[in-house]
Amino acid sequence: MAATKMICSESSKIFDSLILGYGIKNYLSPLKQHHEDSYEHSCRISLMSIDLGIENGFSHDDTRLLGLAGLLHDIGKIRIPKEILYKKSSLTPEELKIMRAHPR
Repeated sequence: MAATKMICSESSKIFDSLILGYGIKNYLSPLKQHHEDSYEHSCRISLMSIDLGIENGFSHDDTRLLGLAGLLHDIGKIRIPKEILYKKSSLTPEELKIMRAHPR
């Protein structure tokens, strides 16, 4: 249990340093405004990625890179229309095509 707390504490430090560095706020703020669920998801993925890096003995730089990738992995959703992102029912084939383009 102590190892988990240590990892979470270290992960939080790395995550905080990522948010404050690299101008990440310039990228994440528009995502948060456009689709807050995607922003929160990206933050969770970043923290989990950092945890995995620490647990697997990655170097500090590689662990930070994993966290950065987690933060930015859905950044393309900024260009997805809100009507698609917030749609409660199933997406049409055309909407799915648009949604699947977000990694580009």
